[in-house]
Amino acid sequence: MKAGQVVAPVIFLPGVLGSEIWCAPAAPLDRIWPPFPGPLESPATFALPVQERLMLLGPDGNANASSECPQAGPRDAEYDAEHHLVPGTSGVVESVGPVDAYGSGMGELTRLVGPESFYAFGWDWRKDTSASLDRLDSLIDQAIEDARENQDYPDGEDPKVQLVAHSYGGLLALDYASDSSRRAKLERVTTVGTPYLGAPKTAFSLLTGTESAVANGWSRFTSMQTIFGGTNDVRSFATTARGLYNLWPAASYGRFLDVAGVGSPMDDAQIRDLITAAGGVPALWEAAQAKHAALWDRLDIGDLPWHMVVSGGVPTISRVRFDPSGAGTGTPLTIGIELSAGDGTVPLPSQTMLGATGSGVSTGTIGGVHPKLTVGELCAVEHGSQMAAPGLYAQIEDWLLDGTSPESGTACRADKAIVIDAIGSTLNLTEEEDDEDPVVPDPFASTGSPRSARATVPVPGSSAAPSVRAASGSSVLTVKEAEEAGLVTVLRSTGRALVLLDPGSELRLRLDPAPGQTLRVSTSVVDGSVTTPLAAPVANAGPLYVVADGAGGATPTVTIGSADPKPPAGPTPPPFDVCASPVAAAAGAMPTKVSAKPANKTIRKKSRGKVVVAATYKKAGGRKRAGKATGIVVLCEGTAQLAQATLKKGRRTVKLPVLGPGRHKVTVRYLGSAKARPQDKTVVIKVKR
Repeated sequence: MKAGQVVAPVIFLPGVLGSEIWCAPAAPLDRIWPPFPGPLESPATFALPVQERLMLLGPDGNANASSECPQAGPRDAEYDAEHHLVPGTSGVVESVGPVDAYGSGMGELTRLVGPESFYAFGWDWRKDTSASLDRLDSLIDQAIEDARENQDYPDGEDPKVQLVAHSYGGLLALDYASDSSRRAKLERVTTVGTPYLGAPKTAFSLLTGTESAVANGWSRFTSMQTIFGGTNDVRSFATTARGLYNLWPAASYGRFLDVAGVGSPMDDAQIRDLITAAGGVPALWEAAQAKHAALWDRLDIGDLPWHMVVSGGVPTISRVRFDPSGAGTGTPLTIGIELSAGDGTVPLPSQTMLGATGSGVSTGTIGGVHPKLTVGELCAVEHGSQMAAPGLYAQIEDWLLDGTSPESGTACRADKAIVIDAIGSTLNLTEEEDDEDPVVPDPFASTGSPRSARATVPVPGSSAAPSVRAASGSSVLTVKEAEEAGLVTVLRSTGRALVLLDPGSELRLRLDPAPGQTLRVSTSVVDGSVTTPLAAPVANAGPLYVVADGAGGATPTVTIGSADPKPPAGPTPPPFDVCASPVAAAAGAMPTKVSAKPANKTIRKKSRGKVVVAATYKKAGGRKRAGKATGIVVLCEGTAQLAQATLKKGRRTVKLPVLGPGRHKVTVRYLGSAKARPQDKTVVIKVKR
């Protein structure tokens, strides 16, 4: 931002789970969401207990059900005399334990527009967006008044504000802008990864107690069932959470749910019956569907400049099939999925209001009046990581500062994944149900669902956390290690888990049986709506190993066995002195191209910077298209190792430790793989004095 430049204040609206909920917002002494403090250094693991009864809403989806916290809700952000956010008081979930949530994204927005022009809006994502409109309107009025006092607007020009919204926050922004008098206060709106037409994964919160509308990025460490302490607790919360019903797919999205013997696909009446059987409130779902039809399924925003940022490079669940025929007999609920391009949580058709094409987005097919609508794409950025993605701010920086048309980004599409179906594994820990737990009806079986064990989550970098040194194709990882390293996505249901990985992944995974159970594993490749079996199903009382060879293609090669597979030829896991002793290339490895750049030109003192790394290799046989490198990158300063990470689809944003003031010459060292040679790249990191 240039000195003296007039910038429309930015108000940030986070998505579902992204705002703090306090028992007494006016006198915040007891935060009930998230239920633990910010970054933890020790112990090596942290427990994630939340008493879901404090979060529950009544049958109307609006009033708090808990007599202990009858006023539970969000809190207003606090600012110092110079309008800098007071640390830890934004009202937005900045981090979850040691994992960044919205902290990095808010830091980037503050850097772009200046602290005096940035406002955070924590809101009650449990409820319908209408419950937060008055508070948002008051904050907008305050921001306009602040801008009038602190910035030099031309004579006769009245300040306006701009909204930047992620995920469900985009539906709040659209609700606000639907009123012409409120819309007149807005300069422009940016939505990122917004589920305008809903997201099929949301239904899992109520139906199986295992999934939410956030299932990537920081939530790999903070799944709802882990935080709430079990599947029944998640389902109990979801029964009356109007905000979650708002994220069920709209009618305009198309049919998304099949249940064998009931409806394939299910119509509205059958969905209402299923919600009732699950202990939910069909009236809340019906109200959400009506609001989609009246408001969220189209953009009626007049001439308000509106920019959608979408992502289509991650295979995303677009339709779900349940077969409950074995439920109640000891056989886990059978789940089938279809995939579309998306961000891993929200399918691209929902993000774009059905405007997505194979190579872009056609705004002309989006309903409503929106002459100033533009669309930008983030390639292969997962939902929970979008607000921290450097590519986002490269697109929208000038747009936020002066309204310059934002960059369109790079379109990419991916709707294909290898799926590992695991029954009886440790991915679904169970324990005896607590007698004090609420009894939540199981929509698929009369016996109810076993409760997931209250888990502890390893703090990254601690001795209990999986080392990213192990996350290469030459090492065997547990599925949980691969999940925490961002190499796979896991969809959990009662007694069953689906593990999704890229068809080009070169991974060696170990699955362990739950105590006293026989582990059964099968694999398939899902390409859009087509499922093709791969390796024959295997059962074992001990561990099973799944090996994906990274060949990709129409039918990837995947094997399942009970013996620990020998590592393929390639570089060995890096020693601790890798910065002083580079790893030799594997025989037959191809030339590699590594690019690296700091996410920020200058880092604030005592802040942690990031380096964006990408690596490709020349494929054998002279094929023109470059391969996306796998394996490990290490960041070194001299012989000192600063950080390390595992490439995912050839890319990774690596977070640095806090560095001293001045210039730092950092070597980005890619350690190679069986297919790609090691390669170095040097970047200069500048830290303010």
